[in-house]
Amino acid sequence: MIMQKKMKTVIMISFILILIISFIGKRGTLVEELNISSMIGYDLKKDFVDGVNYSVSVRTHFLESKQQNHSHVLIGEGLNVGETREDRQLKSNKKLILGLEKVIIFSEEQARYGLKAPVDALVNNPEVNDNGKVAVCSGKAKDILEYETKKYNATDEVIGDMIEHSNEFNFFPEDYTVIDFIIISSSEGRNEVLPYVELTKDGIEITGVAIFNKDKMVGKLDMKDAKILNLLRESGGKGILTIQKNSTEFINYHPKAKRKVNCSKEGDRYKFVIELNLQGPIVGNELYKNFSSDSKALKEFENEMEKHIEKMCMDFINKTKGNYGVDILELGKVAAAKYGRGKDIDWNKEVLNSIIEVKAKVKVDSQGRGEY
Repeated sequence: MIMQKKMKTVIMISFILILIISFIGKRGTLVEELNISSMIGYDLKKDFVDGVNYSVSVRTHFLESKQQNHSHVLIGEGLNVGETREDRQLKSNKKLILGLEKVIIFSEEQARYGLKAPVDALVNNPEVNDNGKVAVCSGKAKDILEYETKKYNATDEVIGDMIEHSNEFNFFPEDYTVIDFIIISSSEGRNEVLPYVELTKDGIEITGVAIFNKDKMVGKLDMKDAKILNLLRESGGKGILTIQKNSTEFINYHPKAKRKVNCSKEGDRYKFVIELNLQGPIVGNELYKNFSSDSKALKEFENEMEKHIEKMCMDFINKTKGNYGVDILELGKVAAAKYGRGKDIDWNKEVLNSIIEVKAKVKVDSQGRGEY
């Protein structure tokens, strides 16, 4: 409810500012003549003889005279992204205003085809919000934009807030914006990972992450593996880690993780040691009974959790190392920074051929009353 009111306030303030600025000029534009963009979705239509058709959907908000805020989805199609803007305007009696996009979402089909064309269009348009969150979706992006919920005015609020607050759990980072994607996808030794959302029977959910090689999606991880990937790849995220003996004996630990990577060379191979320092509270405990009175029990848990994390991470690395042909842990950028950059170095290949170890250090700072 708070975020809904906040979004409405932002939209209303934007309308007012645009109205004031417009009247400074010769003619002025009435607020009722404007469509304010809040979300953009990119799809492909592979029914064209010479290649593909782009289909770009825009969720807009507008006002009718003396009425409340309305929202609808405008769709433009074309042989390139630029043409979709012209086609979209032909279907609307209002001027489209960019700059308040909360979310930019790409269908998996578009992501696997490549995001260079749509991202270039976003970068070259100074009106687009560079801080809008970016995600990949199952099915058509249009369907996500058109989905209506009872709690929110539009899906941009749902997905935007979902991504924004995801770093409190599952060790998600905060850098899922348009500008972050541009920087990461064009940097040496780096490959992007984006949230993957789906329409389920329960509504819109983040169900995993999409893995990229530069601007092309090459795979998807479910949330179980995405959580481990985030822990190994990112720094500063939070998540819940569990040791479960059986249905009644378990312990939940909710740390903030900090990651450091040490890089060396053994002959012609790189060696990476990923150090994970985790600190946070116990938020559920049905396993260790004497934490408050027995310091040895607390130390025993910390040691057991360290071994649990190291095994979990190494199992993940061994399982996924050759699956996608890319450096999903962003270890290449560490080696490039230490040993020098070069156009002829294939960091994906170097990392896939490297030695990788994980060392975890666990510290409990409180027992109970965590963010659970």
